[in-house]
Amino acid sequence: MESEYVMGGRDRAIVPPSFQASDYVAAVPKPLLALRQRLRLANSRVLGLTLRSLLSFAHRTFKFVPSPRLRSVLQTAFPINPLSGVSPLPEIDVVIPFVEKDIEVLPFCISSILITVQNPISKVRLVTPASTDLTSAGFANPHSFNLLHNILTTVPNVSLSFDHDVIPSEMLQKLKDGGAKGWDIQQLVKFGAVMQSDERATLVVDSDTVLLSPKTWFVDSSRQLLQVANEFEDRYMPLLGSFFSLRKNFPMSFVTHHQLMQKQVVEQMFPAGVHSLVHWWAANKELEGSHLSEYESYGSFLFERFPDRAVLGSWSNLLSPHFKRFQQHMGATKEDPSEVVHDYCSVSFHAQTQSD
Repeated sequence: MESEYVMGGRDRAIVPPSFQASDYVAAVPKPLLALRQRLRLANSRVLGLTLRSLLSFAHRTFKFVPSPRLRSVLQTAFPINPLSGVSPLPEIDVVIPFVEKDIEVLPFCISSILITVQNPISKVRLVTPASTDLTSAGFANPHSFNLLHNILTTVPNVSLSFDHDVIPSEMLQKLKDGGAKGWDIQQLVKFGAVMQSDERATLVVDSDTVLLSPKTWFVDSSRQLLQVANEFEDRYMPLLGSFFSLRKNFPMSFVTHHQLMQKQVVEQMFPAGVHSLVHWWAANKELEGSHLSEYESYGSFLFERFPDRAVLGSWSNLLSPHFKRFQQHMGATKEDPSEVVHDYCSVSFHAQTQSD
């Protein structure tokens, strides 16, 4: 992979040689990279439908799972925006759970959603853990409060909720006493927020992710974009089987850092609401492993139980360890993020991977 991106005809060396994709794109041979780019730009719905059928058949019949390198190519071959051109589009909600460590990325996350989501957005709901007295965000740094205040006062239709607004405080405490980590609780919060929405569908976005490509997420027929990722994680399969009675027949992942979720589908997954969410976490704990995945669970449930609603599309995400460089460049140039990060649909800045 090149050590620089060329933006608007000017060389900008803001992306160092160590800037790498989540599938270690620097290790992929250049001919394979070229093939991936041709497939991505094709945005072919026919190719996407063909791949869906072939992969499902091969996995169901022969237990076929593509190699990691082949999966990276196949994921790119799905169309980027397969629901484009449909109108009128129904409104959707957006929910972004976040914690303080991602507060610097959050403004970019929100602005990218407002730019790229082609459905009308009813509201954007931010959800974060509260302070011990449950009256404010549980931040340690005053700068974080200032950033959040700026978001809430300048961005229209954005509201702030706390975890206990979604999962009752007594349940949250029981979860924590039982060993639930922050990431476990955030996954429950995502589903809970979808069930609380007044809209038929909610786009759930991780707060460390910036969207780059325009996409239509949901149409009136209840069909939705369901993004496909590179991985295939066997560790998620036992919980899918034991809790949802699912047998996944698609040999790729739905773990994509952002995914649309339909309220009706989530309510069928968790018929007792918040109580079902707690039971889901408890069932995972009984398996004594890391089996909990909100995106994999929703994607697999939709794909297997409501196949006519799932329209598969490419994730094409880039994992960057250099948010500070990205932030500085954006502040200096005011460019759109898609001009800074080419050839991908989104970029994620996981806090634990940052090296600036």
